[in-house]
Amino acid sequence: MNIIRKEREKLARKDDILKASEIVFAKKGFHKATMNDIAKESHYAVGTIYIYFKDKNDLYFTLMKRKMEGMIESVKSAVDGVASKDKIKTLIEYQLRSFERDKDFFKIFLSEVRSAEHTTKAKFTKEHMDAFVKHIEYIGSIIEQSRMKGYIRKDIDSLRAAYLIAAMMNASVFYWVNNDNDNFELNDQINFVYNILLNGIGK
Repeated sequence: MNIIRKEREKLARKDDILKASEIVFAKKGFHKATMNDIAKESHYAVGTIYIYFKDKNDLYFTLMKRKMEGMIESVKSAVDGVASKDKIKTLIEYQLRSFERDKDFFKIFLSEVRSAEHTTKAKFTKEHMDAFVKHIEYIGSIIEQSRMKGYIRKDIDSLRAAYLIAAMMNASVFYWVNNDNDNFELNDQINFVYNILLNGIGK
């Protein structure tokens, strides 16, 4: 029982540190945040943080992985719970809403990943590409269900369409990040993306 209790305590401390790091990164950004800032926010000693994370990069990407996994799981849960004809719109809706729920963190992440040093970008690519591809394949399976049931055109290549939908959603997020209008909500993009996807931009 003592071993189980200790493991739970370790997991709780790690979770506390990740939650604190999210607050600090959202406030200061990756480059300006320090391990001392995170220690202060988490109420743990700096040395304790280094027990669980080897450096700030490790902490940042662990948090990023958790955020992305949480987003993917929430999207899947929502999509799997609706009728086939509603799955594509639900996918777009929940994915964009997931970004908006954690908007402070994702705004910092999306702004800074473009200017990150080469090694950081390489680490991001290596550790997240497999998850990204799996998510694209999941989107492709949703499109394939709609295609087989006749909700979209039969000649659509489901996997290519999945990459296109992902690109549209990512572009919407980048537009949101770069938009200076405080009244602009990412949720406003849900119907816009869905309508463009199904109806195109032609007359």
